[in-house]
Amino acid sequence: MIFSIRVVVSKEKKGKTKKEIKKAIIKSSSKSTTNIVLSIGKDRHITKYNIECERIFGYNKKEAINQPIFNFLIPTKFKNEWKEKFDSLENNKKIDDFNLPLLDKQGQEVLISWSVFPVKNVHGTLIDINLVGNLISSLYEEKEPLIEFPKIETKEKPDKTLIKENTIEKKSENYNELKKMIKILKRKNSELDKKNKDLEKNLDFFKNRVEILKKKKSKKKSKKDAHEDYQSFSDLVENKLDNQDYENIMNELDDREKLLKNLENDLMKDKSNINEQANEFKKWRKKLENLEIDINNREKELLTKERLLTDKIVTSEDITSDFNKGGKVVKYHDLLDKIPDSAVVIHRGILKQVNDSFANLIGYKIDEILNKSLFDFIIAEELSDVKDFYINRLMGVDVSNFETTLLTKNNDEILVEVNTKPTDFNGKKAEIAIIKTIKTKKEEK
Repeated sequence: MIFSIRVVVSKEKKGKTKKEIKKAIIKSSSKSTTNIVLSIGKDRHITKYNIECERIFGYNKKEAINQPIFNFLIPTKFKNEWKEKFDSLENNKKIDDFNLPLLDKQGQEVLISWSVFPVKNVHGTLIDINLVGNLISSLYEEKEPLIEFPKIETKEKPDKTLIKENTIEKKSENYNELKKMIKILKRKNSELDKKNKDLEKNLDFFKNRVEILKKKKSKKKSKKDAHEDYQSFSDLVENKLDNQDYENIMNELDDREKLLKNLENDLMKDKSNINEQANEFKKWRKKLENLEIDINNREKELLTKERLLTDKIVTSEDITSDFNKGGKVVKYHDLLDKIPDSAVVIHRGILKQVNDSFANLIGYKIDEILNKSLFDFIIAEELSDVKDFYINRLMGVDVSNFETTLLTKNNDEILVEVNTKPTDFNGKKAEIAIIKTIKTKKEEK
């Protein structure tokens, strides 16, 4: 606590007696020491305003509550300093006691010593700022504590010796009075320091109490105080502690409500995604149905071809029974000519028998084709594909047809489809290949 002494020299009044000076000092030191209590919300509006505030600033409670403190009480030239204090608190920085003025209703600055007590929720977020202050000085204070001392006034030039004696005497009296005042002020300051230490101990006690309540997660019932205005620092802290659990529960409910809203939004998004996936599934299902229809049609086509081959081609035993009468060697050429498409008998890649249709297709005579490799009549670019087909057959893969390009005697290229079926040739495993023309290079052009 800091006291200021103002000495006024007056021409009109004479000096006061020792008794009057002592009375004035006692009266000035006996002023009310009730704390100024202000609470500032997160939006920096006034949420608490006690009776001492009404006395010091001149505004009643209804005028002050919910007012923005920066536009209502803070002097313009000190706004930056107040803003720094609030910003530091919001950033969880510790603030020591400080001295800053506020404005009263008459626009006068009132210097106050402030102590700050931030209130946080369970998540550590600042929700309220409690300011507890003690008055230092004000231009609006009473004028009774001021001590006036006389000044010697002369119109004529007095005797220098007399002036000197009077001046020394007056200064001596004033000095003694000031010494007494300083002693009294020091005693009062010592008492206030002691009270301040007691308040700090009480603050530490209540801080420890808050920590214990948080750890135990105990719930306290709210207490309604008949006095809405706090008369002391301890009343403020106790009421804040009583309402802390209620505020925590409300904050927790708000958090849960937000969580539920987020979950609801996520469910709506999931529902939308499921609908999209269902539509995509329907599209794929339609594609699969079409593919299944194509497969069935292809299967029917293959069955038709298989029946045709069954009807046109006979095994070596049938051929022996029908055409090998009297021990004669079977002539596959006559059998292959019954097949309308190009047909050949292949044994280990060598053309053993061909029909006229195949010879006409590639432009060679039958004698020029027999006992030559099938690969001799396939363009070089597609030999690897035919090679892969026969390798797969040797590995047991069930494949019976492939596409390739034949090269005619006139160097024309013909794209064909080759369907194979196993048979015997003179007691050895062989294949009958039915060759169908897809298109020629000339047709492509």
